[in-house]
Amino acid sequence: MKVQFLVIVFAIAVCRKAKVCEAVVTVTFEGEFKSCDNGMELFGWDMSKLDILMMDNENITLNGKLEYTAEYKSPMTVKISLMRLLDKEGDSWKEEASRSFPNFCDVIGKEDEMWTNVVALMEKKTCPFPKGHTETFDNANVGNVAETLKVPSDMLGSWKAVIEVGSERDGVNVNECTMAPFLLEDV
Repeated sequence: MKVQFLVIVFAIAVCRKAKVCEAVVTVTFEGEFKSCDNGMELFGWDMSKLDILMMDNENITLNGKLEYTAEYKSPMTVKISLMRLLDKEGDSWKEEASRSFPNFCDVIGKEDEMWTNVVALMEKKTCPFPKGHTETFDNANVGNVAETLKVPSDMLGSWKAVIEVGSERDGVNVNECTMAPFLLEDV
C-alpha cells in the first residue's frame, strides 16, 4: 500500500503536467520499492512504521511514523519518470512522461500539487529534512488523492515509476533512486 499511495500521487502529478491522460484505468502494484537499474542507492526514508490505509470512502489515512535516515537539504533535485515496458522479456523500457524539479524545496509547499495534502499534515513542511527527523501521523486523513488516472488505451500494460532524488551531504552530491513497478489495466 505504501508504494501504491506514493506512486499514484507521483503518477497523477506527472500525468497531469505531461498531458498524456485520456482513458480510465486501474493501477495494480507489483511489490514494494525496489532499487533502480542505474546502481543508485534507495531513498533515505524508513517507512516500516507507517501504515497507509485506503478507507471505504476512498480517502487515504496515514498512521504511524516516517523517519528520514539521511539528510535532505536545498537544493534537492527530483526527477519522476513513468516508463512503459515495450517487450514481454522486460528488457526494453520507454520513458513516456517525466517531471523534473531543479529544487524540489522550492515547490514542496505549492498548493496545487498532488503532494499538497500530505505536506499539509507534516510537522516540517520545508527543507532541510535532517537525518533522524521523524514525521508522525495519527490517523491523518489525506483525502481522496487516488483520482481517476486516464491514459490512452494503447498505453495499458506494465510500467514502472522511477524517482531520482539528489542532495548534498557533507559537501558531496548524493543521488538516490527508487523504482516501483505497476500494471495499468482497463476498468
